This record gives sequence, structure tokens and C-alpha cells, in this order.
Amino acid sequence: MDYIKHLTIFILLIFALSCVNKQKKILIVYLTGDVEIESPISCDDIEKSQYSKTAKSLKISHEDFFLLNSFVKRQKMINNNSDCDARIYIKIDSSKICINENNCVCNNTNQISDEDFEAIYILKCRSGYYNYFTKDKLVLDLGIKKFGIPKDYKYHIGYPNIKREEIVKIELIE
Repeated sequence: MDYIKHLTIFILLIFALSCVNKQKKILIVYLTGDVEIESPISCDDIEKSQYSKTAKSLKISHEDFFLLNSFVKRQKMINNNSDCDARIYIKIDSSKICINENNCVCNNTNQISDEDFEAIYILKCRSGYYNYFTKDKLVLDLGIKKFGIPKDYKYHIGYPNIKREEIVKIELIE
């Protein structure tokens, strides 16, 4: 009798654990601050840099998650011979895109897509991307021009003898 009771509890436990929803995540990796380089940074370069970093997890609303998920997954790429010069890498499930400092959206083969200023603005706000720019630099961003400086904006001031993070890895969790 004890055997059947234990077996029933074990089966119910396995069933309960299998029904638990897997957390939905958006992986974001970005270069911090105003990066000036001689040659463009590819989406592939930023994707590779994320493997040496540990992600910080941030919870976002269902609405923001839905907006960002839709934005990344609906991208229809068109051929373009120009370099993207990526600054932000975003991955949701198997969908991957990058965004440059002018809000141009691209993928690993430098194909370009339409931008969505609201989704890009939300992504930059929720990931803390804007916090690595001074207000003087922020006002040049198209999302900031349209939607304003985020309420939770706080500039990460560099301190002498303390190196600021050059790459940040964030997981946005619904």
C-alpha cells in the first residue's frame, strides 16, 4: 500500500514539475556608452562577446515583453550592402537581431529591416542602455526625441581607477 502511495505522489510530482511554465526571456547584450571605432562592429561580434559575461536578470511587464517579442520576431530583412555597426544584440528563442546607434535594425549578414522607434526605445529603457550616456548625448537619440528621457534614467559616472563595463548582458524576464 505504501508503495502505491509513494508511486502516486512521485507521478503527481513529475506531472506538476512538467507543467511549470518555462520563464520567457529576452537576451540583450550591448556596448556601453559612446563607442568610437575605425571599423564597424558586426552583429556576430557582439553575439560572440556575450559568452564571457554573466547575465543580470530584470523583470518586465507582460505588455513590454509582448511588444519586444513581436518586434524581434516580425523583422523582415532586406538585402543591403552597407555595414550595420551594431551596438545592441537581442535574442528571443531562435530569433536574433542587432540595432546600431542610429536605431537601424540588422542581422548577422547585414540585412537591414524597418525600425520601430517605440520598441527600440522600450528595449533601451528596460535594459538600462540609456544609463551609459550623458544627457547631452541622449538628446541625439531618436527615441529620446520622440518619447523623452526615461523616468528611471541615472547616468553611470565613470570613476578614476575603476573601469566601467564595456559590455553589458541582460535577460529581460516576463
